Amino acid sequence: MEEKRYDTYPIKSCTIDVTEACNLACTYCFTWGNTNRVLDLKLGKEIVDFFFDHVDPKDNHYELSFWGGEPLLQYRLVKLLILYAERKSKKVVFGGTTNGLLLDKEKLEFFRDHKGKFMISIDGVKEVHDKYRVYKDGRGSWDDLKRRIPAVLNVWPDARFRMSLSTGLVPYLFESVKWLYSEGVRWIAFSPVFEEDWREENLKLLEEQLILLADFMNKHQDFSCKHLSDPGSGIWQDYPCGAGRSYVGFSVDGKIYPCHRFNKYGNAKKNKEVREKWCIGDIWTGFNEKRQVFLDYPKLRKEQCGECSVYKFCAGGCYAVLADLTGSIFGLQNGFCEYEKLLFKIGNTVKHTKQKSKKSCVCFNMCYMEGSEEEIFYRDKSSGESCICFNTRYGGPKDPPNTRRLI
Repeated sequence: MEEKRYDTYPIKSCTIDVTEACNLACTYCFTWGNTNRVLDLKLGKEIVDFFFDHVDPKDNHYELSFWGGEPLLQYRLVKLLILYAERKSKKVVFGGTTNGLLLDKEKLEFFRDHKGKFMISIDGVKEVHDKYRVYKDGRGSWDDLKRRIPAVLNVWPDARFRMSLSTGLVPYLFESVKWLYSEGVRWIAFSPVFEEDWREENLKLLEEQLILLADFMNKHQDFSCKHLSDPGSGIWQDYPCGAGRSYVGFSVDGKIYPCHRFNKYGNAKKNKEVREKWCIGDIWTGFNEKRQVFLDYPKLRKEQCGECSVYKFCAGGCYAVLADLTGSIFGLQNGFCEYEKLLFKIGNTVKHTKQKSKKSCVCFNMCYMEGSEEEIFYRDKSSGESCICFNTRYGGPKDPPNTRRLI
């Protein structure tokens, strides 16, 4: 097998930070939320140019996603970059994550007409959402977001919603899922706030909630919860995601990071060592040797986790979370490992009747994995599933035949 080199390995998807500012002040925000830098249009176009200069032209699908901060604070910039990217390639689709508070008819229709779809952050029922997802004056944002859900689902019937799974949300997880389902939402994901103290009692309560959620999913086959769907989806992996390989994050200053969660390390208020630790290049000089560790990751990580019963499910865990918690992408943290084992255990009780339709995506459009056959192993190759995103992206058109890849 040809060696993967940091300076030549192609990318397929990226996020572009268009601003570090936000209209909320969520208490658990992983960006640290203390800068307000904004990407200018000229540099944004140069980032788009760099992206297309480093893709594999044989691929029939690329994605540009927009992040922040809150990316829709810079909607005009996002719109101009989408129009610019479309002139570069007809094979590009667009995505990102938003708190949803700035979505309106104009934006929704523009994104719909330009192959764009944003995932929307919501923490479930009002009591929990308004505890964490607050405006800068402390007011909760739930009522303002709830009013926008019908318009979102009208344009994006299969819209993706995500919850930040804090210890405060755990007791309300199942209640929150049921409420979202009643609102018409049919797909959710949750990302744990591992920075909190995940004690044994929190994990025990989470197990109870996940059992209820798994039973709900088995009774409502039109509903997907990514992280409970993953364990039984038939996918094994050597990488936790495509970060640093097929997917990268561009900061507002043109620096390149393994993913959007690492961009905060480029904060100018940090010292030089911290700023450069996770920077894998820039758009002027290209990728540097720090990218290589992400290409070589499996052979390095297997020494630590290879014997673990769920290693092929989590592949060692989120690079950025472990970097934040331990200072290394190879760090180990007990709460993290116990969570992954719990998810694997409960997730394997979820029935996967959707797989029989041959129209579902093995990753439900929310993982950044590359999807090449030497890196992802399928437990059931006879399932006939199709992946519409090459296992690399968060959103996008639902099951478009021209991008479907049979497994």
